[in-house]
Amino acid sequence: MIGIDAPSVRDASNTLVPVARAKVSLRIPPGEDPERAMEALTAHLESHAPSTAKVTIHRGELGRPFSAAQSSAAMDLARRSFARAWDTEAVDTGLGGSIPFIADLLEVFPQAEVLVTGVEDPESRAHGIDESLHLGEFAKVCLAEALRCAAPARSRRAPRRSATGTGHERPGTGPPERRGRPGSGQRPRRSPR
Repeated sequence: MIGIDAPSVRDASNTLVPVARAKVSLRIPPGEDPERAMEALTAHLESHAPSTAKVTIHRGELGRPFSAAQSSAAMDLARRSFARAWDTEAVDTGLGGSIPFIADLLEVFPQAEVLVTGVEDPESRAHGIDESLHLGEFAKVCLAEALRCAAPARSRRAPRRSATGTGHERPGTGPPERRGRPGSGQRPRRSPR
């Protein structure tokens, strides 16, 4: 239950209320059909209501669950990046599969490798009113993400340099006389500090 309309503690008295409303959210695991889950929840709520109560259910949105491939290039790269950032092997926990928009993304981009990560430690209290983020963990997550994003760039082959330096190369490539010159369409490369 994620919301309820009933008398507040301040306004409550020792009487029965004529109307109460609640909003219920049901997260379903990968492989479960959203329509079937909605029907099961509806049947459960209706069959467990007191005989004197009238239950009216307003159906909300349905979202399909998601299950990431456990062996993919994206997953392998993420595990290596996490292992480097934490200096220990990564552990898969299998959370987040009920985030509906991920299944929608895969419908639009079926060849995409989706990887959902989150920053959590035992004290994070995810989704709670007192949710927290340990800054040391966050620093490691940032490092892992930087390693993950940088890895494909290191593994890509540089394009061939043309003999004329037409400006179609990556910035900083091409004949030395054209690198970073005004009007060449390239920016000068800066070395890291």
